[in-house]
Amino acid sequence: MRIVRRKTALEKDAQNIAIDERLQVRFSPESDPVNADTSATAAVSPKGARRWQQGHPWIYRSDVSRRPDVPAGVVQVRDSRGKPLGVALWSPASEISLRLLDRDPDARVDRAWWHARIAAAVARRTPLAEDASAYRLVHGEGDGLPSLICDRYDRWMVLQLMSAGLERCRDHILAALQDIVQPDGILARNDVPLRAKERLPVGVELLRGEVPQTVEAHEHGVRYLAAPWDGQKTGAFLDQRENRAFIGAGAPPRALGRVFGITDRADADVLIGHRLTAPTILCRASARRSRT
Repeated sequence: MRIVRRKTALEKDAQNIAIDERLQVRFSPESDPVNADTSATAAVSPKGARRWQQGHPWIYRSDVSRRPDVPAGVVQVRDSRGKPLGVALWSPASEISLRLLDRDPDARVDRAWWHARIAAAVARRTPLAEDASAYRLVHGEGDGLPSLICDRYDRWMVLQLMSAGLERCRDHILAALQDIVQPDGILARNDVPLRAKERLPVGVELLRGEVPQTVEAHEHGVRYLAAPWDGQKTGAFLDQRENRAFIGAGAPPRALGRVFGITDRADADVLIGHRLTAPTILCRASARRSRT
């Protein structure tokens, strides 16, 4: 009969130390300040590991069996047996504790990594510039950039950094956007309740250059004024662009005003604009957030 000896607690600790020593080389201070802590590793339950293997980009707090001994940032993730699973953003106060960045456990998430990932997202949106000057450049998890929203309003950009782990990488993100897009200004619309759950400051902050109170944008031949500082979302409902064009092409203006005017007059104005024969400036003050 074969006897299997269980590892003692001392042997398990020695194994963990050996793994952490290997990680010290990978996440050295010379490679990137975000990954400077040698204890920046998280272990997850079998359920959490399966979540990633099945394609889900998040691991919840209840599935983190060993928390990284760091405030927030980029950490390596491994399963309960010590097998590396990838690299993630770590948010210690959030219910969503780990957000997948890279499935390669050897990935070095430094300035070059952020530049390449953001450049790929921006390149995917290049065709949108033919019909609009305001659109989403980076769409969070859809672009492999969890909790990051980046919208373009002509020559300006509006960001939302919605996790503590991502906030730690702010400088790399701004450097990449400045180099790739070269905007006249970058505004952070971090006035979202989600940031409070991450124990982050909530507010609007100018990060680079200058951003005007209103920006004239065009969309399928219609011009309108968005409000980056205090408008809905990051200044307008950009995610409804194609819906506005589709509905505006077939419905009479009076019907559009009845359907959309109650919730957001800006959308109603843009939709009605699609029925006009000439481009018209619409959605002035109505693009701003309702005060009622």
